[in-house]
Amino acid sequence: MSIKIYVATNNEHKRAEIENILKGYSVHLIGDLLDKHGEKVQDIPETQETFHGNAQLKSEYYAKIVPLKGDEYILADDSGLMVDALDGEPGVHSKRFAELHNDDTDQDDVNNRKLLQTMAHMDAHAPAGIQRGCKYVCAISISGNDGEVASFSGEVAGEVGLVPQGSGGFGYDPIFMLPGGRSMAEIPSDHKNTISHRYKALQQAKMFLDSL
Repeated sequence: MSIKIYVATNNEHKRAEIENILKGYSVHLIGDLLDKHGEKVQDIPETQETFHGNAQLKSEYYAKIVPLKGDEYILADDSGLMVDALDGEPGVHSKRFAELHNDDTDQDDVNNRKLLQTMAHMDAHAPAGIQRGCKYVCAISISGNDGEVASFSGEVAGEVGLVPQGSGGFGYDPIFMLPGGRSMAEIPSDHKNTISHRYKALQQAKMFLDSL
């Protein structure tokens, strides 16, 4: 069976990254499927309290509004940063951790600045570095014509840096420090795609798809 995967995003970069990891599978943007049925991509509110809950919300939403064939699946993901000292925050609120004000246009930059300011305040009340443990988490939900059929998750551990480092990646990558002293934004993208939380979750997803 020639399986087709439709990713619940309109981000071509994310689609290409997923296709690179799910080698051998036909991976498309959800818009490609919706267009065939006269539907449009929706900005689905991520209202759940867990990454898996939000991923499932998105995959099942699209699986319900379009008639899927037996070889068509919707893949949705939700990911973010969990900081030990903040009891797992920003967590599911990672994308909009900070509120944009005045001339702010870069949500990632504003999020990073808020987190660094928050951690600086906490460092003042604890031994240096003791509160900076964190992890990236990614949850993936795959839905077919009967709703969700599988879910997976991946994690990568690190520490919140003192200052942004590197110009690659996106999100919290400039302040997500890996063992060895480099940030996620300082390593080549091909290397990042072999250690990231999304890569780990997608590797599990590939094993599931291979078994169909």
